[in-house]
Amino acid sequence: MFPLVRYGFGVFLLLFYTTVWAQVEIPDLTHRVTDLTATLS
Repeated sequence: MFPLVRYGFGVFLLLFYTTVWAQVEIPDLTHRVTDLTATLS
């Protein structure tokens, strides 16, 4: 039972980390891409 709980917690932690990373990185990334397209056009 315990390894299952630990596995579930690990998955939750990974999901949480990915969500936080996405919220931090993606707007910056889209901003950079927008700047790039604006420069190119």
